[in-house]
Amino acid sequence: MSYYLIFAMIASEIKNRRLDKWIHKCYVMDIQKKGGNQMGKMGRPTENPAKNQFRVRLTDGELEKLNECTQYYQLSKSDVIRKGIDKLYEGIKK
Repeated sequence: MSYYLIFAMIASEIKNRRLDKWIHKCYVMDIQKKGGNQMGKMGRPTENPAKNQFRVRLTDGELEKLNECTQYYQLSKSDVIRKGIDKLYEGIKK
């Protein structure tokens, strides 16, 4: 289906709907035509993707310690926690 034909099919709807809805519909139809997904891959490619998520509850004191570590080491909260896991795991392997 060509873009001209898609435009002709939708042209009558432009009069009755707001332009942004029409543009969104054209975008969605274009994505579907290509057989793709609206959401593209996000982030940098990596050989070891972190696809697992874990949720934890912290006390106010634990959260304050975590925030201090992130500021001191200039790391994200996730990186601080990963390094803590690695350090504890090294103790097991010794």
